[in-house]
Amino acid sequence: MDYVTSYRQADTVASDFNEVMALLGLGLEDERFRALPRTGPDGEPLVVLTVEAVQLCVAVLVALAECL
Repeated sequence: MDYVTSYRQADTVASDFNEVMALLGLGLEDERFRALPRTGPDGEPLVVLTVEAVQLCVAVLVALAECL
C-alpha cells in the first residue's frame, strides 16, 4: 500500500472540507473543528473529525434539510 499517495488523497479532501467550512464561517479558528488527514493501518486514506466537528456538520445538515 502506498501510504504517501493515501495521505495526499486524505489531505486533499480534508483541505476541501476545511475550505468550505471557512467559506461558511463555521468555527475554523478553533482547531477542534478542522478535518485532519491520516492514513489507516492498512494504508487507506482517512479524514479525522472531532466530535465537535461532527456535531457542527450535523447542525448544518439539519438546517439545510429544514430549508428543503
